Amino acid sequence: MSDKLYLIRVDMERFIGPVTLKEVRDSYRRMEFGLQDEIASSNKPWVAFDDLERVNRIYPELANLIKKEMLSGWGSTEPEPRTIPGAESLDSIHRRSLSLLIKSILFLVVAALIFLGVYVVREKKVHQLKMLFQDPTFAQALFYYGESYNPTFEAFMDRHRVDINRALKKRRSYLLWIPYVRAVSFAKNGSWEGLSAKKLRGKDAHFSPLDCSLDAWKDRWQKSRNQWTDFLEGKSLPQQDWAKVLLWDPRWIGQRVRHPYWIEPRNYYEACLKMAVKSLETSTDAESDLETKVVLSRLKWNLNHIDELSMLGEEEEYQMSGSLWVLSCIESSADSEAVAQCSESMSFGRDWKRLIGERQRLREARLMLANNSSLQGQKLEDFKSSIQNVPQRGFTTKFDYREEIKFFQLIIQNEGKLEQAEVKMRERSPSLRFLH
Repeated sequence: MSDKLYLIRVDMERFIGPVTLKEVRDSYRRMEFGLQDEIASSNKPWVAFDDLERVNRIYPELANLIKKEMLSGWGSTEPEPRTIPGAESLDSIHRRSLSLLIKSILFLVVAALIFLGVYVVREKKVHQLKMLFQDPTFAQALFYYGESYNPTFEAFMDRHRVDINRALKKRRSYLLWIPYVRAVSFAKNGSWEGLSAKKLRGKDAHFSPLDCSLDAWKDRWQKSRNQWTDFLEGKSLPQQDWAKVLLWDPRWIGQRVRHPYWIEPRNYYEACLKMAVKSLETSTDAESDLETKVVLSRLKWNLNHIDELSMLGEEEEYQMSGSLWVLSCIESSADSEAVAQCSESMSFGRDWKRLIGERQRLREARLMLANNSSLQGQKLEDFKSSIQNVPQRGFTTKFDYREEIKFFQLIIQNEGKLEQAEVKMRERSPSLRFLH
């Protein structure tokens, strides 16, 4: 027997080996693999056991073993049945069917490899190519995910949670797996067994709740329910996570929408909003209680206005009233006059007045950039005046507006030429996008 070592690939998912030729025979006798599975050795390609032509050419030392041990049945030593001249044997039919099956599988494997190649080039992740081959489970997850989240991908991730959790303990494979773990987590209940809420959130969502799981949100809504009335009437502004999320600025989130370690949702803010919506939609008051409908509408408003921000009009109807209606009105106003009119019908407490004033100034500055390629003359002077009062940090939400202010300043430095300012801003902050 040769001491040459082989690797056996079973069902395209797991491996046996390295093994010697004798161990290949013993493994087959123990029914650990079948004829449809594949074998390879160092620097030689994968070959299916039932592809005798390729076996004879690439692994001649295996041919005798396959004929004697495998093609005669699972270790059986019974003589081959007598065949009728001119008739095709069942073994021949089976082998031909298996050959077609293997060819189909190989085609899928080649397609998967092509997809992975396109992925790493398109996403500029060539440095991860080695990891794809080192971790076949991740390569399969990537293949099942394809272009978007789907039930097959989710089922695959659920079946391989033990392997995934093991990979998450290593830094390099953690960075590889975490976007897909987050996708599954926030498609379900916002948690992943074996991974803390802190790691699931990541380091960049500084202004969001630590735990945005479904259970955490149900607990928040239940404990805050007696504060909703004063909040919606503009009397009180609690410094609690549930209130802060309702006050989030969708434009701020939209400008930071894509993060390298997120796919679906695209960042933690979006994930947190989705869990907040899901928790309220499943509550008993979602259909009957007006305040619940208002809170739910505001959450959906934020979600719908993150992506590309159709801020100048939205066809979907929202059942909003009170302070949250005023806030949403400001965010969707088409001109400065409309911005001022949004808050005229309500009186607010001190903290709400400060928040409303902040959002009005932000909206007015953004409106000056809307549908303009440049600001000249009096428009540029008005813009200079408007940005004087834009806050560096959001009241209550604590959102950091310093990048927005840098963009506004670049517009002034480039004499009102927005496109030039955008180019320079992308060079300085490539992860941000500033739409106007």
